[in-house]
Amino acid sequence: MLDSAASSPRLKRMLGFGLYSLVMLPVSFLILAYAGKPGSQSGPEPGSPKRWPAVAPFLSMPPCPPSKWVAAPAFPFLKFQSPVFLTCAPHSHRLFVCEREGTIRSFDNNPAATSAPVFLDIRSRCQGFDDCGLLGLAFHPEFGQSGSPNRGFFYISYQHSTAPTEGPERPKPWLTARNRLARFTVPDGSDVADPDSELVLIDQEDRSLWHNGGAIFFGPQDGFLYVSLGDEGGLDDECHNTQRIDRNLFSGVIRIDVNKDPARSHPILRQPISGKTAEYFIPNDNPFVGVPGALEEFWCIGLRSPHTMTCDPVTGRIWSGDVGDCGGDSREEINLIEKGGNYQWNYAEGTAQKHPRPPSIIGVEKPPVYEYSRMSGNNCVIGGYVYRGETHATELGGMYIFGDNASGRIWALAYREGRPVETIPLTSLPATARYYEGLSSFGVDDRGELYLCVLGRPDKPSGAILKLERATSPAGLPVPSVLSQSLSGEFSHEIRGPW
Repeated sequence: MLDSAASSPRLKRMLGFGLYSLVMLPVSFLILAYAGKPGSQSGPEPGSPKRWPAVAPFLSMPPCPPSKWVAAPAFPFLKFQSPVFLTCAPHSHRLFVCEREGTIRSFDNNPAATSAPVFLDIRSRCQGFDDCGLLGLAFHPEFGQSGSPNRGFFYISYQHSTAPTEGPERPKPWLTARNRLARFTVPDGSDVADPDSELVLIDQEDRSLWHNGGAIFFGPQDGFLYVSLGDEGGLDDECHNTQRIDRNLFSGVIRIDVNKDPARSHPILRQPISGKTAEYFIPNDNPFVGVPGALEEFWCIGLRSPHTMTCDPVTGRIWSGDVGDCGGDSREEINLIEKGGNYQWNYAEGTAQKHPRPPSIIGVEKPPVYEYSRMSGNNCVIGGYVYRGETHATELGGMYIFGDNASGRIWALAYREGRPVETIPLTSLPATARYYEGLSSFGVDDRGELYLCVLGRPDKPSGAILKLERATSPAGLPVPSVLSQSLSGEFSHEIRGPW
């Protein structure tokens, strides 16, 4: 009879709670009794021979999965507001961190660094919150080269507003601003940028603060500037921007020539419907050059929220993490960005069909290299880099490192053309990092070493830059120096089952 009754889900929960109570109730009384003793909050005085009785392990605690890696502070004496990107200038050891609210800070690549002075401050014109803000930074390949006309130029992508919402309350998502790609200048002899030197290349009206893309880089082989574009926001392509190249600059990746080289590119032929572009040329070999009505900037289409995009300098492959939609079959995607590719949003997400396939397809359909569903706390992919550093070359060399904002998990992906993709769980962010706003992006320095950007709380500078390190304890976790660190979560990690 008990076996039959135990098959009821409700009774199972009741039985489970009863067993839990039988175990925990005596323990609770012991804890309360101990807490009431004088001096019990601080334990025995130093040098006292008294020792508390040993406590047997709690047998119901799930085991912590072993890991060879931890995410540790890279610059323990530096704090940032909400770091969303890290990079270095060409031929420089100095690092630059974009803060979502509209500042760029720079500092020497030294773990002992104690200050990160402001390199650029555009907070008065940057709408920084949630999925928007100052999102991308790329130095011109000739930055810092004496005699080059481009020696002081760098480019940023950000959400422009004449009256930014400062918070700490979250702004309404349907708040119109402008997606901007802009060039700024560092004057000769200066270590900081001139905030009044802005030259606007793209000014695209954007009705939502979400899905802004914003990743930018110069192609190491062609020297052109690549920019990722979100679908403008909302659920299920609410703004109807996907699968189009004849309307506005949304939902894809564009490729432009900021040098305006007439031997390789040509002037802009068409403007977006609700935007303005200037000060660059269109590469002649872009995939949609000559297509009637097309915005020829497009390199690929069909992306939802490509917050991250990076290029492997060894292979030239472009990697992007595309954040999934909300719904019953949502998928987080890792894509290889290719010329003329169509990544199928919104009629498909990953390998899941969402709507009927269009009768005519723009470009070439490209499935994701890897996808995962929103389970076990995962819900927002954060794409990273192919690791090309020396410190962990034996274990991670040539592997694509990525993570998830919500769960804080970090993986390595082994990609071999023509063979199944393999993903390897590495570690999770420290618990305190996940209690704020989680992983926002990755970055690399001039030596190819990898860093993790972790968002802070909106009301104080509590963001940080982490790095992967080999674990120093058998369980794969750093060993706290005092018990209070473990209890506070300062060194604690998430305890879950296998990924």
